[in-house]
Amino acid sequence: MVSFTGLEGSDLSSIKAPRGCAVTGSIVTCSLGDIAPGRKKKTAISLIPGVPGALSATAVGSSVAPDPTPANATDDVATVVVR
Repeated sequence: MVSFTGLEGSDLSSIKAPRGCAVTGSIVTCSLGDIAPGRKKKTAISLIPGVPGALSATAVGSSVAPDPTPANATDDVATVVVR
């Protein structure tokens, strides 16, 4: 799941995610299937903000299987949009 903060209401329609992902408001949820231990899987989510300002995104990974290293299941990124 990726959650965006700092968006204007009109920005929500510019969120684009690949097939297999669902966009609900400012939250994008993707089902990535099984990922073997020690492996990675990438997916691209994009948006085009309509106004300048601070924008941040938090990505959280989850699994039905126990996670031996839950501390690495979350990541944050922040940026400032300028015109």
